[in-house]
Amino acid sequence: MKLEKYINTGNGWSARRRARRGYSIILVLTTMIFVSMAIMGMTTLFGHEVRRTRGALAEAQLRQLMVAAVPAAQEQLRAGGSVRDVPMSVPVEGASVVLHISGTTVNVDARLRDFKASQTLEFDNGKLVSASLTRTAGQ
Repeated sequence: MKLEKYINTGNGWSARRRARRGYSIILVLTTMIFVSMAIMGMTTLFGHEVRRTRGALAEAQLRQLMVAAVPAAQEQLRAGGSVRDVPMSVPVEGASVVLHISGTTVNVDARLRDFKASQTLEFDNGKLVSASLTRTAGQ
């Protein structure tokens, strides 16, 4: 049996300490890597949630603009006239609504910053017969 590794000659104990220190450093580095990966994952999820919430809010406002366009379209149809584009005044900052009137069909294009939506309204004798959302786009 080798007793030299148990006798404190100055070299034996320091070799063991270095081995333990190396294990501790590896454990700390591994823990730091896992923590940084968790933080990166949480940051990515947070960014996704921000974009999703922003999109949901914009979609709700766009739908409100589409609903507000129906009475304006009825009024423009009663005024008569040929095929024309009518911009509406909108109280929402960064938003615009344009009515594309062609006979008894009105296409409504609404924009809110980077988001847009369109719908087609069909009228018969000034009354709304059908409304269909044709497309939505945004970030």
